Amino acid sequence: MGAEVERKGRIDVGRAFKLRMSGLSYQEIGNALGGFSDSGICDALQSFTRLLDSPEMVNTYRENEAEVLDAVRAKLITSLADDLAVKKGKGKLSGYQKVGMYGILFDKMRLLRNESTANVSNLTAIIQAAIGAGPAATTPSVSEGEIVDSVPDNEAEAKPSKRID
Repeated sequence: MGAEVERKGRIDVGRAFKLRMSGLSYQEIGNALGGFSDSGICDALQSFTRLLDSPEMVNTYRENEAEVLDAVRAKLITSLADDLAVKKGKGKLSGYQKVGMYGILFDKMRLLRNESTANVSNLTAIIQAAIGAGPAATTPSVSEGEIVDSVPDNEAEAKPSKRID
């Protein structure tokens, strides 16, 4: 490793990681970040050694992250039945935990694929019909001069509730 260089502040580990992934040496990273030693940069990136040793693995993961999440979701959901049959087990995930993880991974996968994470089809149909971009049959139409009740069902005449003591 190279000679010690006087440090100035803390090492920006995120930036150091990106520079290392782009192929710079520890010494080049130290210089780029303002005069850190190559051993200091190496120590700061120690937690990322497995990733830094294989930048192509990181890039492959990044390019296929949605599919990786699909595989994890499939493993979670298929193991659910077996795990629910086991009453006890140290380190086992509960069905509740697995279903929660499945939902989170499902949403993340949809985000990565630029798909919605909420059911917005009704809102989309209304907006499209309003601007004339969608089929008019998806929203109710009103003829000119027709009287329409505009009070939603939940705001219609309030009825007193019965108190149970």
